[in-house]
Amino acid sequence: MADQDVKLADLFERLVDEGGDLLQAEVRIAEAKIARRLQLARLPLGLFSASAALAFVALMGLATAFVVLLGPLVGFLLAVVIVTLATAAASWLLFVEARKRLEVVIEAPSLLLRSRSEK
Repeated sequence: MADQDVKLADLFERLVDEGGDLLQAEVRIAEAKIARRLQLARLPLGLFSASAALAFVALMGLATAFVVLLGPLVGFLLAVVIVTLATAAASWLLFVEARKRLEVVIEAPSLLLRSRSEK
């Protein structure tokens, strides 16, 4: 009976060791997959960044056109203020909408929620 207990203990110890090795191998595989996906995403993310920069330039040109259009009607200083406030309002609305949609996707940690509710 004692011999069986020793064999059982050895088997259990081997199972724990091999389970740990398997877990480490799974972590390495997951890290490799993530690294590969990040590597593949570099070019598309660079293209998105360039697209966003060009869109920003286009929006600045459009804002300038609105200022030039409104300038003779209300004065150039007031035209700049009007266009700036309109674009700031649009930016704020987009920000609020994006934040609402992200809050649905990304849950805040429960610890953070508890500390906010206690205040």
